[in-house]
Amino acid sequence: MVHQVFSLLIALICIMCIGSGSTTKRLAPLYSSLNHRRVENQYIVKLQNNVDAEIFLNNVKSIFKALRYNDCQISLSYNTIFKGFLANMNSDALKMVRELTLVAHVEVDSEFSISNVASWGLDRIDQRNLPLDNQYTPSGTGEGVNIYIIDTGILATHVDFEDRAEAAYDALDGDGVDCNGHGTHVAGTAGGKTYGVAKKVNIHGVRVLNCQGVGLTSDVLEGMDWVAANAQKPAVASMSLGGGYSISLNTAVGGLYDMGILLVAASGNEQIDACNTSPASAEEAFSVSASDNSDNWASFSNTGSCVDLIAPGVDITSAYIGSNTATAVVSGTSMACPHVSGAACILLQLEPNLSVDQLREKLISTSTKDVINNVPLNTVNQLLYVGQS
Repeated sequence: MVHQVFSLLIALICIMCIGSGSTTKRLAPLYSSLNHRRVENQYIVKLQNNVDAEIFLNNVKSIFKALRYNDCQISLSYNTIFKGFLANMNSDALKMVRELTLVAHVEVDSEFSISNVASWGLDRIDQRNLPLDNQYTPSGTGEGVNIYIIDTGILATHVDFEDRAEAAYDALDGDGVDCNGHGTHVAGTAGGKTYGVAKKVNIHGVRVLNCQGVGLTSDVLEGMDWVAANAQKPAVASMSLGGGYSISLNTAVGGLYDMGILLVAASGNEQIDACNTSPASAEEAFSVSASDNSDNWASFSNTGSCVDLIAPGVDITSAYIGSNTATAVVSGTSMACPHVSGAACILLQLEPNLSVDQLREKLISTSTKDVINNVPLNTVNQLLYVGQS
């Protein structure tokens, strides 16, 4: 700890030294999303793993004050998924922070959004081949397992949740109640009584997107950090949202992995390589693309080597907002994702001590191979399966 404080002080002294002829200072990498709206002067700062974050933050705040950076402030810290913080900084403060040797990287905050375009999807994933048989007989119910829906919040009072759901956390300083509908629909597909894959799983809503289905990278990170710190295991995280490639978000997925929590993610609906988006591109994420009820590839789905599995995602019926009995029919990889996260909960019910790697392997090894039509090149052709055989 003393060494960290000393290193920080030396770095700050170097930053504030005035003079020419000195060698060029090292700058921590600065990342920015190319495809989504960026937030002016708002940055996510990732610290080195061995840093005492509290001491570091206190020192940076003192430097902001000493240098009269009155328009700069640290508004949020991350402590579990990785060590870091969110700050509003002008160009001088940004340069100063990037010159600190204890800073790993800095990323411009940017927008993330939802991935949109009795369910046939359930009917499809408990059998190997068409035609549908109008039955759903999974190998388990997910009872005793916890799923964390990182999304627009949930309507926990919906009848399809049977008092198994809660609005657990709100990164937007609200009450966690869904005012968009997307999060409730996703939660219903993962764990609703009527529309859910895992019909007895405990559902925890984590709101990171607003009523328009939009949020910032920093909001999503806050929700993920809360899950990492508070999740009751066995647990699965489900994230039906996406944006441009974000090194911070991908690092956070790794943080959940290190905590023993699988993150299932929508691959995205942009018809591009999923490896160019986050969180689908994270090595530890389990990324899902979509199919329709005729076993055709959903043309809106993202593609490529970062896709791990295919699941139903076209015209999916599930719970919705507006009343405690409302439903909606929605399409997107957002709808495919909770089929898989629900399936992961069933596997954890059957084998609660599975590691994340073992859980991933079971989802893949039990899938149905080569039944989806028109799958793009370099993309897996494996459909989710939850049947009893």
